Amino acid sequence: LCYVMISDSHYLDPKTAFVAISLFDILRYAINFAPMIVTELLKAFISIRRIGRFLCHDDLEKGNVSH
Repeated sequence: LCYVMISDSHYLDPKTAFVAISLFDILRYAINFAPMIVTELLKAFISIRRIGRFLCHDDLEKGNVSH
């Protein structure tokens, strides 16, 4: 609809319509996965930061540990 409304000299033929629909379908999958990718990247960043903090802590002295 927007393609036709831009200029009177343009007309929407079947080839252009099917290509546009295919491209929008491909973009739909990418847009649907974007929030999941961001969420997983944030989880990975937080996990790496927690592991780094754990590894940087000083070891406990043997006298402070009881069995």
